[in-house]
Amino acid sequence: MPSSPTTSSRNVPALSALTAPIIVLSACQGADFDAFGGETMGLVHTLLQHGAVAVIAGSGAIADTEHTVGLMERFHHGLVSGKRPADALLHARAATPLATAVAFNCYGVA
Repeated sequence: MPSSPTTSSRNVPALSALTAPIIVLSACQGADFDAFGGETMGLVHTLLQHGAVAVIAGSGAIADTEHTVGLMERFHHGLVSGKRPADALLHARAATPLATAVAFNCYGVA
């Protein structure tokens, strides 16, 4: 069985012009980062440096459940209704069980 391709911050610089202002990383530990020589290295940091305004990412395990689906639906409805990314996520998290709600955070412009 072939291994799955991975995306890391090393792959992103090839995206010289990022056009999506808000990015959702739906993978577990999407917000993880490391520091090398005093520099932060991680996918969230790299996406923000390449033009994303906000990145919604998980800082832990993210279960494929109806709670996660509901949170993302409420988040997207919040964006469509004009809420800023952090406010849309905060509103979506309020109606979500705690274990799922705390898995997602907003990085970048609030």
